[in-house]
Amino acid sequence: AKKCSGDKALCAHCLAHGRRTEEHAAHEHHDCPVVAQKVWRAVADAWARTTGERLDPADPTLAIMGVRRRPEDLTGGAREKWDALEPAWRLLHSVTLLQIHKARNRAHTARHAKTPYEPQRVSVKFVLRATKTRVQQRLEYEHAKARHRAMFTTDKGAMAAFQRMWVTTRGWPP
Repeated sequence: AKKCSGDKALCAHCLAHGRRTEEHAAHEHHDCPVVAQKVWRAVADAWARTTGERLDPADPTLAIMGVRRRPEDLTGGAREKWDALEPAWRLLHSVTLLQIHKARNRAHTARHAKTPYEPQRVSVKFVLRATKTRVQQRLEYEHAKARHRAMFTTDKGAMAAFQRMWVTTRGWPP
């Protein structure tokens, strides 16, 4: 109901490249050829290198909702590994969405300011670097939390659980 009008309703990234594309959630997080598509392609490649699982970056449900398609032929250990990667994928997906949104806000603010200026920290390279940094921060937090539980509570399996969830599954980008 409060959607912007005129140029403010258009994607700032696409406007900078001469395209007039209406901005909406699907465009911002999946369809935008300037940032979103390139970011998801790089994230899917990093995920495949790290975990061996191929993701389809062209699938909007993967990018917007984070739904990984489960292959039908998974049995036994492969199914357990696929399930074990879910927390890592949830973390990577949510951080990636947030970084794409932050880049969009910086581009939108710069483009539609009273005196437009060149936006900073909106490139694909920056979004990927910020995503990697934030995921690493969350992993360090999870490690510290597990270490604290192992040292100061009766939960002596906390470090083993951290190892099982984050290290042995290799569920983080390189």
